[in-house]
Amino acid sequence: MTASIRTAILALAMLTLAAVEVLPAQADAAPQWTVRLSDLDVNSSAGIQELYRRLQFAAGQVCGGAPHAAGTLVAYYRCRNAALSRAIADAGLPLLTSFDSERSRQRGLLARR
Repeated sequence: MTASIRTAILALAMLTLAAVEVLPAQADAAPQWTVRLSDLDVNSSAGIQELYRRLQFAAGQVCGGAPHAAGTLVAYYRCRNAALSRAIADAGLPLLTSFDSERSRQRGLLARR
């Protein structure tokens, strides 16, 4: 298994972000953040939870960090969610995918209350 996962922004997320801030001059210069996992046991619940936390942080960083203006929150969260989904898919770890699915299901239940 590779020692790092590259978090990248999907093209759609980059277009969403373009409405908020200027993209780099080079189209192929999409922001990336390396998430180390060599110190984690990705076969354990604790390791998967920590990896997920790191991926969430990295997704936020590649999308410019949490905005302070209310008008940019929607674009930021769309970008962050797309980057996180891409990183989870790229990781190819079934336990990570299951963990994310469960968290998404729980968020959906909370939103209905």
